[in-house]
Amino acid sequence: MAEHGRAKGIYRYFYYRNSLLLRRARETIERLCHEGIKVALFKGAAIALKYHRNPGLRPMADVDILIPEQSFSDAARIVEASGWQHVYSETLRCAPRHSDDFKHPEGHGFDLHRHALVESADPEFNAGLLERARPFDWDGLRVHVMAPEDLILTSLCNGVREPEAMRLEWIPDVLTICRTEKIDWVALWQLARRFDLQEPVFDALCLAQAALECDELGHAIDEILGFDQDFLLGQLRKTIAEGRADILQPDALAAVAHRLAQPNPPRTRHGMFATLRRIGRESGHARYIRFDADDAGQVNFLWLQSAHLPRVAEVFTTNRRWLLQLALLPARARFAGTVRLSPGTLELPRLGRLPEDAYRATISLKATDTEYTVCPGQAVRTPIRVMNTSSHCWPAYGSSPSRFGVAVHILERNRNVVTWDNPRTYLGRAYRDRVCFIEPGAQLDCTVLWIAPEKPGHYIVCLDLVHERVTWFSDTGNIFPTLEIVVDAPRIDGTS
Repeated sequence: MAEHGRAKGIYRYFYYRNSLLLRRARETIERLCHEGIKVALFKGAAIALKYHRNPGLRPMADVDILIPEQSFSDAARIVEASGWQHVYSETLRCAPRHSDDFKHPEGHGFDLHRHALVESADPEFNAGLLERARPFDWDGLRVHVMAPEDLILTSLCNGVREPEAMRLEWIPDVLTICRTEKIDWVALWQLARRFDLQEPVFDALCLAQAALECDELGHAIDEILGFDQDFLLGQLRKTIAEGRADILQPDALAAVAHRLAQPNPPRTRHGMFATLRRIGRESGHARYIRFDADDAGQVNFLWLQSAHLPRVAEVFTTNRRWLLQLALLPARARFAGTVRLSPGTLELPRLGRLPEDAYRATISLKATDTEYTVCPGQAVRTPIRVMNTSSHCWPAYGSSPSRFGVAVHILERNRNVVTWDNPRTYLGRAYRDRVCFIEPGAQLDCTVLWIAPEKPGHYIVCLDLVHERVTWFSDTGNIFPTLEIVVDAPRIDGTS
């Protein structure tokens, strides 16, 4: 009964707070609609209004709307005139952003999006979201709500963007939409594939399925993998190469080895393990070792593939190397498995700066053209290859923010900084119970997304590597490629 009373109190709190938030937001949205600006609701407001039809059932701190980019400046002026204040300083607002965030003096939030996602500033992607948005009657006010497939896709991408600071509202949001609408999962997946969003969408679906264990999401995953067999095989191969084969059942491992070894599948158990070991040694991947550690940082056991045994003493800390070697000895004869450790054998290292010679790397551009013209605010994808040229691993532990990634700095020709801390492209993913490491000599291909400045002119785009909260690689003597861009072409809607 005590829990029931507490639940009622939480419900009343959010009902009251969200009602005030939605009232203030509606006044502003009404003014936007009156000026002929198309408004598409998404995230919490769309779920609360369209699916729950009750403001108390979906906690939210702000209202998010997507509008046509050509209307953004006019919309921002209307929002300000309605009593909302910019969260960010004028200097930060001049930097390319996917949204402008506002606060009301009463404490409510209002996010005005020119792009629905940080991951895709492609005008074609956002124009499609607006075009597919469905009319919705908000108690007499005609607005739009994103199509259900688009609501799910944006919820999935937003949900897993920052694993170390993940909020969980997106998981019941996705399930609510699935149980209310008939979802075209193939169309959703084709959209994700077209704009390079497959991995966050798939990872989020798997996470939501693991959390809820519901049939709807399980069927969705099966339908996607049945439609896109190449993605399935690619993910399985990547899982083994990275050292995360513990998430696969033994029979699944055998099936994977059989399919990936075509046209000469292994006929024996020994042949199957030889195939898996070969895949596990493939270059071009971050590597992972699963661990269990107590509060003091003492490691109790490891799960790892035999190919990664030589890296254990480097990515963890040990004062008993002989005892560690003894514990790891049986694992050398297997493809993968669990290694149990005696107390004091291994521990998590203290986070901090690596040896100075660990910060050695190269970045190479896959395209030969380093000078080109772009539109103001255009989203640009730059394919690159990063190589660890040091003799040290680059490790990141669990969901620690101290990760390795690629960053982009945008400067004026006189070297004045336009934007420095742009969104990162991380080398490897954060998993709570795994250490991710980039081996010496490893070459990783990735695509860096950056947004051109809005102000016309000549700019320099500088690529860099970062060890978060520790150092920039450019400060340790590395010289990385730069791009020279001219921002002066007129924006053309629907192009990138």
